[in-house]
Amino acid sequence: MSGHERELYGAANQLRRKFEVAHKGTMFFDEIADMSPMAQAKSLRAIEYGEFERLGAGLTHDADVRIISATNRPLRQLTRERQFREDLYHRLNGLTLVLPPLPQRRKYLDGLIAGELNRTAAGAGKAIAGIDPDALDRPKAYEGPGNLRELHRVIRTVVLFTTGDTVMPEHVILDDQRGSAGNRAPPVPDSDDLTLETAVRRHCQYVYDLTGNNKRQTARVLGIWRSTL
Repeated sequence: MSGHERELYGAANQLRRKFEVAHKGTMFFDEIADMSPMAQAKSLRAIEYGEFERLGAGLTHDADVRIISATNRPLRQLTRERQFREDLYHRLNGLTLVLPPLPQRRKYLDGLIAGELNRTAAGAGKAIAGIDPDALDRPKAYEGPGNLRELHRVIRTVVLFTTGDTVMPEHVILDDQRGSAGNRAPPVPDSDDLTLETAVRRHCQYVYDLTGNNKRQTARVLGIWRSTL
């Protein structure tokens, strides 16, 4: 069996185990449009007939499972393009909930931002007590991709840059401020230069690029005086 075949069978066997564990419960498939053809076939059998077989065991097991799936891709179009099984699509399409992008749900953004900020700050071990109203307005007006993952990315950056207990406008760095730095990965040290001095200089340059060449904001993010920068 080739490595590719082992990978496919391994993924299918993992799917069987998930159906076994979820028996009489609920399974959530995130980004279901990315499911492999083999996994689609195995899922269809489990959903259609309520059963699955363990790999190598030759025994059939019941799979009474409620399925909830999510995707940000047009499944109906993918079925027409034969990228997703149409029979599986119809089995899954019992009740469809369409969630508008965040720019169309601005009245909920205050609560979403506050909740995301609390969770992310707690995970980072930071005690952030509040957010300045001007700082709150910036992500609310941001015309990004418009989903919760993007909001999480923005808030994660905010938490990283916040140095006190309150989020200020200068702590909110959005993609449209970054220019070419928006797609730049964090700097990787040269193999022949691992000194602390060079690492510090490289990090300062990275933050400087990230803030759109704003020295005052860079110094504040780094927690140093502008003259020191």
